[in-house]
Amino acid sequence: MSQKLSVTARNAGHYGDRHRRPGETFELSAKSDLAPWMKPIGWGVEAVGALEKPAVGVIPEPEHTAALSRITDLEQALVIVQEERDAADAVVEATKARIAELEAQLAAATAPKAEEKAPAPPVQQPKAAAKTDKT
Repeated sequence: MSQKLSVTARNAGHYGDRHRRPGETFELSAKSDLAPWMKPIGWGVEAVGALEKPAVGVIPEPEHTAALSRITDLEQALVIVQEERDAADAVVEATKARIAELEAQLAAATAPKAEEKAPAPPVQQPKAAAKTDKT
């Protein structure tokens, strides 16, 4: 007696004499008949109970739930960090504006005003004339 490969149709496809529906389980005559739309379950006795086992690469529910929770936490942390960055950017802009205002006030305070006279240059006292000896 030859063993047959039990498979489940992942999606619709045609095998043998009829069209197979997604999720339908059937047997192949040879492994070479395996198509991409089929999911192998096992050979003969191995196929018994294989439908109850999770497929290879399936993440168990607790791990999946924990991963989704972690993703949600990271997304919330990202939103908080972006809000803090935006607030810090606003503080930087306000500080730059205040610095420009203070620099303008300083320039206005130190610039000579039109109504005030410019400070006179220091007065130079006349030098004593050199006395010549007439002796």
